[in-house]
Amino acid sequence: RHLFLLLCLFLLHVVVTASPLRLTDFVFLILQYGLPGNTVFAILEDQKGYFWFGTKNGVCKYDGKTFVVYEHNSSDTTSLLSNDIRYLYEDSNKALWAATNYGLTRYNREQDRFETVVKNVL
Repeated sequence: RHLFLLLCLFLLHVVVTASPLRLTDFVFLILQYGLPGNTVFAILEDQKGYFWFGTKNGVCKYDGKTFVVYEHNSSDTTSLLSNDIRYLYEDSNKALWAATNYGLTRYNREQDRFETVVKNVL
């Protein structure tokens, strides 16, 4: 089901950007290639052209060839608050936001890490 959604989003991107579709351009985004989970809650293409996936197992950035996975680490305050990412958003200042049930984090592009902005205390 999720792979079908990814295929549809890819084809929509091709149609909107009027790029010619070639079979060699399509890459199946599945677990064996680095997607950290098969449950994807959020997909975002940022202004730099990276695809971001919010999964049940963290956030990953895809540059068209490789994945970079960001996960929660309880001993690292610059990691995600939780691996269960529900929403991704990029604001007008090109800041990337990741929301979980535990709070909100912002991605620091210069330092390649996440910073906690709001932490739920419930």
